[in-house]
Order: sequence, then C-alpha cells, then structure tokens
Amino acid sequence: MSNDNAEKVMSLARKALSTQSVEEARTCALTAIQHIFKYKLIVVDPLDRPLPVPPKASKRAQRPAWRGPPQAPSRSSFSTTCFICTRPIHAGAQVFWSPAFKSSMCALCYESEILGY
Repeated sequence: MSNDNAEKVMSLARKALSTQSVEEARTCALTAIQHIFKYKLIVVDPLDRPLPVPPKASKRAQRPAWRGPPQAPSRSSFSTTCFICTRPIHAGAQVFWSPAFKSSMCALCYESEILGY
C-alpha cells in the first residue's frame, strides 16, 4: 500500500510541474504534501546511500590518552618559538617540551600556563 501512496505523490508532483495553470499546480502540490504527511512517507533522493554505521568503540578508545605533563626543562639546540606566546626561544635557552601539544614552550609560559604561578 505504501508503494501506491508514493506513486500517488509522484503523480501529483508531475502534474504540478506539467500544468500551465498556477492554481492547478498549487492544488496538486498541496495535495501531494498532505498525502506525504497523512501516510507518513519519507522523501529521499534515489542517489542517496545510507551512511555506514561505525563499529562501537570501547570506552578506552573514546577517552583521549593521557600524555602526562611537559617533560623536564632542557636546553634548545636550535632557535624556535613558544607555541603559547609565540616569543622566540633562542638556541641554548631553557625550553619545555609538551608531549600533548607536540611543541616546545618557554619557561615563562610553563610557569604561568602549566604551573599556575
């Protein structure tokens, strides 16, 4: 029976597009919409394909891995910039490596951002 309802809606839509009368086109379109709601039809594009359902991930996979605090200070062997304040860090200056951000930061940002001083 659902197929008959879908055919009726398609017939009304074709009639609305093919007629020269604006009033008849409106009536056909309104009747098609009423038919869709009355029979709870779902309008889909025939080219649409359902999205694949991803497999359920375990709770361990959903939670980001904890990477720990930045590593202890070391001396930079090259010039770089702090990823927080973008100030230059010169070669030989004290630098902190953040495994979480995979970047280095200066001592001032480490004290203010990480330690909260």
